[in-house]
Amino acid sequence: GDSAVFGFRGQAFVTRAYVVGVSGISKGKPVVETIENGFGEPYAWPV
Repeated sequence: GDSAVFGFRGQAFVTRAYVVGVSGISKGKPVVETIENGFGEPYAWPV
């Protein structure tokens, strides 16, 4: 069969929203990898 490549990115539609990248969910050990504002700029926690 044919191959297909998909790319995804998180989106926040409110300027005060934060997007959090989390890994390890399927293993039951979630880890926060990134915290970004609605413009994709990195933030440290607590904000």
